Amino acid sequence: MWYINIGSIDLFHLFYMFIIYSFAGWVMETVLVSVQSKEFVNRGFMNGPFCPIYGTGAVAVYLFLTPVQNNIFAVIILGGLIATVIEYFTSLAMEKLFNAKWWDYSDKKFNVNGRICLSISVCWGFLSAFMLKVMQPLSISLIDKIPRTFGEILGTMLIGYFISDISLTVFNILAMNSKLESINTLKEEFISKLEELPYFNKKEELKEKFINAKNPEFLTELKFNIEKELEKHYNEKYEHYIEKRENLENTINELKARFSSRKENLTKINSVEKRIIRAFPNIKSVKFHDEMMDLKEYLRNKRRR
Repeated sequence: MWYINIGSIDLFHLFYMFIIYSFAGWVMETVLVSVQSKEFVNRGFMNGPFCPIYGTGAVAVYLFLTPVQNNIFAVIILGGLIATVIEYFTSLAMEKLFNAKWWDYSDKKFNVNGRICLSISVCWGFLSAFMLKVMQPLSISLIDKIPRTFGEILGTMLIGYFISDISLTVFNILAMNSKLESINTLKEEFISKLEELPYFNKKEELKEKFINAKNPEFLTELKFNIEKELEKHYNEKYEHYIEKRENLENTINELKARFSSRKENLTKINSVEKRIIRAFPNIKSVKFHDEMMDLKEYLRNKRRR
């Protein structure tokens, strides 16, 4: 397998190029995000120190642009184009697979669906030139020094590691999506229970209030409104008024306690989920935006304690 040639280079060299640039991409991303966050952030889709999108981009740039590597302008333009195409379709594929937008350039000028933008594409172009002119000769020299038998064994182990790491990440992302769906279902159940009580608006109005408020603190306001409504009925016996008021308050308090308890359990996140959210602070759930915000808020509150 390792001796298969793709173009003018064998699979052994291509594989280790992928490893080197995946690691270099992880280092660059981690340093940039850690400096911005003022704390260490393990950046990347994988748990280990690799960003496969950089390795994929570097290998693609090498295979397609080696014939024109002496034309620096062609390398910058075509390198930026190749990396941008990879970035766009990676974003699209990950959104379809995981129902989430992992990065968003919507706030930048000349973006396409928030997946790519001109300024980042220009950066990819210059990185492509730097890779071909500076890093590639060093990478080939380093790979040539790896003993062939040792390199093949290590390569096989690295493939196994990549499969395991990516599988673990995918499993936790799917579990997190299931958690978001459960939080959404819990909110729907909570609203349905509130609908059964008197003095409430239509479901859509109630849902809007619930989503826009600090859940479930908005119940305090709801109880106040109920009390005002009850006080209109002074013709009722005082005892009956007190009984209705206490029953409603007890019901709402019970719902609030049940909601808070179940939501607290659902918003607890494990180390992998925590790393993913920290690595991609702008991640947005396509189906469950508000629930994703709840998870982020839980993580922020936990870090403040």
